[in-house]
Amino acid sequence: MDLFLGIDGSGPGDNKEYETAFADSFVKRFWSKGYFNKGGYLRGPGMMGSETRSLVNSGRAWVVDCIDDLNRHKTPYRLFLSGYSRGGAAVTEIAFELKGKGIKVHAMLLFDAVDQSTLSNVDTVPSNVKYCYHAMRNPAAGSREFFGNCSTSAAAGVKFEKQTFWCTHGAMGGTPWTTAGKSGKIEELTTGQKAAAVGGAGLLLGPIGGAIAQSKANTNDFTNVTLDQEKAAGPNIWKWMTDRLAIAKQDVATS
Repeated sequence: MDLFLGIDGSGPGDNKEYETAFADSFVKRFWSKGYFNKGGYLRGPGMMGSETRSLVNSGRAWVVDCIDDLNRHKTPYRLFLSGYSRGGAAVTEIAFELKGKGIKVHAMLLFDAVDQSTLSNVDTVPSNVKYCYHAMRNPAAGSREFFGNCSTSAAAGVKFEKQTFWCTHGAMGGTPWTTAGKSGKIEELTTGQKAAAVGGAGLLLGPIGGAIAQSKANTNDFTNVTLDQEKAAGPNIWKWMTDRLAIAKQDVATS
């Protein structure tokens, strides 16, 4: 039994608007396209990210309940976790908390996981994860420069691989931009998005954090990514990740 939990990235608070924006996200594809025998999917937090901890709690509880049921029926299983943006941080935290329960994660599939929350255990992929693959935006692409990546290293014994792609943070999750500014480069931060980013930083880090985020936001209107580059990145990211998922699936060991 291949068991899957995916948590997507931050998006609009309105569920209908969110469903439209994330209709074909990479995490949702894993959940909805038959890659696993049984799956759960959680939409990501709102723009401020304040719901991230509750997503961790809900996701962990769902996984534990599923595994308890599988164990009662003596059904072997492999657990797969996937997350994008703050959802990537959330599943890393879940993996860490599952370690304390003696639960192994067969593979973790991360799309540009970012440390924009109050979670404590997201810097390093824990040792109960067997395979971890992390697709990240290239820093030189100039996208979401105030979003620091997390889960960029792994404990000893984890088969860990990461790869960067020239695109925006949005494209990294399967939600690419479709318009560009007059320069031909993607204008990533609208006025509303700036306010949300600065407000979130202020909430998490206090006035100094908010001021730093405001400064970075003011210089991060435009990325170095063209629409053609943005469009080309998506299929490359998906192929890279699904190729590595296939490698992990070849390892038939179960828990």
